[in-house]
Amino acid sequence: MKMCDILFTYEHPNEEIYFSTLMKYLEKTNEEKIVRLLKGGKCSFRTVGDYSRERWNAYWMQMVFYVQIDNLDLVNLDTNKKLISICHRLLPAEAGYDVMSVDFLPSLEVYNVDKSMAEDLDNTINQRSDSISNLLPTDVKEKGNEIAEAYIYHYSVENY
Repeated sequence: MKMCDILFTYEHPNEEIYFSTLMKYLEKTNEEKIVRLLKGGKCSFRTVGDYSRERWNAYWMQMVFYVQIDNLDLVNLDTNKKLISICHRLLPAEAGYDVMSVDFLPSLEVYNVDKSMAEDLDNTINQRSDSISNLLPTDVKEKGNEIAEAYIYHYSVENY
């Protein structure tokens, strides 16, 4: 089957699922700078009905990323080019859209720094403890968790 024989659905993928898949792909391919840029963000698809001129009957699409305002300084031309290529690769061909550009806008959602820090801390603790948990007896792991919680509480009181 030739590319021009593909019947397009002209349906966008679910934005949340697409963004989640994109983030996992970026992590797997070690695109750490782009992961930092997009962390805590979301995306939307923007189309205006123009053909992309890349594939016959495929429409032009722009990916709009809503990111934390502090991350906007990570945007540059190299990041844009790389993200256009990756987004295009992850978009199903039968959708009938070609990702031609990306845009970055500040997220209008209130960003809760404390919640994000707590989530990052939990993730770090869980990742570290999973790697050694198989080696330790249950009672040692329980005591270690109690000590870790006490230490984190003590550290938080002293430093915040």
